[in-house]
Amino acid sequence: MERTRKRLELLAVSDTHLGEETSLLSFPRGLQHVWEVLYESPDFWEPVFGDGCGPGGGEVEVGTLVLVGDVVDRTLSSTSQISASGHAFSMMLGHALKVERVVYVPGNHDHTLWTDLAANLDNYPKVTEPGGLPVARDGTCLHQSAEELLSILLGYPKGWTWWWIENNRRDDFELLVANPVYAGEVAGTTYAFAHGTHFRPEVAPSRTRDLLRLFDRSRLDRPVMDVDFAAVQRDLREAETIEDLEEIVTPFVDSFWASSKNEPTSRSDELWYLMTLLGAEGEPKRGRYPSSRAFGRDDLEHTDPDRVQRLTNPDGTPADFSLERFTDYFAKPLRAHLRANNLDPDGLVFVYGDTHRGGFGDLALSGSEQKMRVYNCGSWVVSPEKTHPACHLFTVDGEGREFLLDLSFEGVDVGGQSLLGLAADDVEHRQKAAGSLARLAGAGLRLFNGR
Repeated sequence: MERTRKRLELLAVSDTHLGEETSLLSFPRGLQHVWEVLYESPDFWEPVFGDGCGPGGGEVEVGTLVLVGDVVDRTLSSTSQISASGHAFSMMLGHALKVERVVYVPGNHDHTLWTDLAANLDNYPKVTEPGGLPVARDGTCLHQSAEELLSILLGYPKGWTWWWIENNRRDDFELLVANPVYAGEVAGTTYAFAHGTHFRPEVAPSRTRDLLRLFDRSRLDRPVMDVDFAAVQRDLREAETIEDLEEIVTPFVDSFWASSKNEPTSRSDELWYLMTLLGAEGEPKRGRYPSSRAFGRDDLEHTDPDRVQRLTNPDGTPADFSLERFTDYFAKPLRAHLRANNLDPDGLVFVYGDTHRGGFGDLALSGSEQKMRVYNCGSWVVSPEKTHPACHLFTVDGEGREFLLDLSFEGVDVGGQSLLGLAADDVEHRQKAAGSLARLAGAGLRLFNGR
C-alpha cells in the first residue's frame, strides 16, 4: 500500500561533532550532501513513505528532532567554530525538513553548555523531566541563560535561522533541553534517548579509567587537562536514580571535557588524540556503499553487518562494550526515572550515541523477560583508520515503524578531491600535532587495553 503522508514523529542524530575538523558536517559540502539526500532523493525515502516522496514532493514533517549529544564539539573546537557550524547545520535541516520541535540532549563534548545554562536558572535541578526544559518558543528566548545555546544552534539573536523563526512566529516550534535523558511515547511505545556519557569507559569503572587515574596521580596529564577524578570515586552501581548518577559524574565530565572556548588549538590537538583513542571501541564500517539507504527494522536483520553493526548477540547479550556498562550502571536508574514520570519502561526502546559505531540490537536485561530494542545513531567523524564513519539517523513514523537511515558519502567530492579524503587529511594533521605527553598516554592506553 502506497504511503503518502510524509511525516515522522521522531528523528534522532548524534555525534556530528560540529566545528571539529574531522567531522564531515563541518564541511559545507558535507551539509549540502545531507540536504540533497533528505530533500531531493526519492529512492532514499521510498522504504519509509512509499513512492512519490522526491524532488518536488514537498518537505518531510518531523514532530520531534532529538539531538543526542556531541552535536557541537565544545571541547575540541572554539566557540566561533561551533557557532558557525551549528548555525549552518540548522539552516540545512530547516530547509530540508519541517521540524516542529527540537530537543537537545547534552553529550560529554557539549555537557558544559547544559551546566552553564542550568547554573543560572533559579532552583533548577541538574536533571530535567524526561520531556525536557523549554528554552525557546514562539520565536522567544525563555531563559537568558539559554542565549549561548540558542546562538550556537540557531544563530540567536540575528542569525538567519532565528530570524526566520522569529519573523514567521512559528507557534508550532519550540526548542527544549533534556538532561541526561529525553523520553516520550509514539504509538504506545516509550522511546528514551541518552548520549551514553554515564557509561563511557572513562566514567564507569574500567581499565581506561584506572589508567587515566594513574596519569592524574603522576601529573602527566597537567599540560593537557586538569581532571576531577575525586568525583567518580563512588561505585556507580550505588546510584539508584538518574539524579545520583548525574551528581557523581558531572564534576568529572565538565573537567575532562571542558570547554575550549577560544584557547589555542594545540590543547585541542592533544585532547583530540586522547579522545580518539579512548573512544575507539569498535571498528567503523569499511565497505564501500555508493548510495544512501533507509532500513526498516526487519531490513536491518538482513543488512551487511559491516554497514550497520549488530550491537547484541542472538541471545540478547551485549556485543558492544558500551552496552555492557549500560546494563551495569544505567539501565536500572533509567527505568526508575521513566517510571517515576509515568512512562512505561517495559517494551522500552533505547537510543544512544557516543561510541561512533552505529547499529541496532535486542538487549536482554536481568529481571525482564522482554528484550529492549536498542539503536545507536552512529557518528559523522572520520576515524584515524580513514574508514567511512557510521552516518546514521534513527526515525519513527506515526505508526511506530522504526528505521535507521544510513547516509553514504562515497563519491562526494570537493574540487575533485574526496570529502572523506579531506577529513582524513585533518586526522593526519591532528595526529602529527599531538605532543610527546599525549603520545605517551596513547601508547599506555593501547598497551593497557590490549590494542
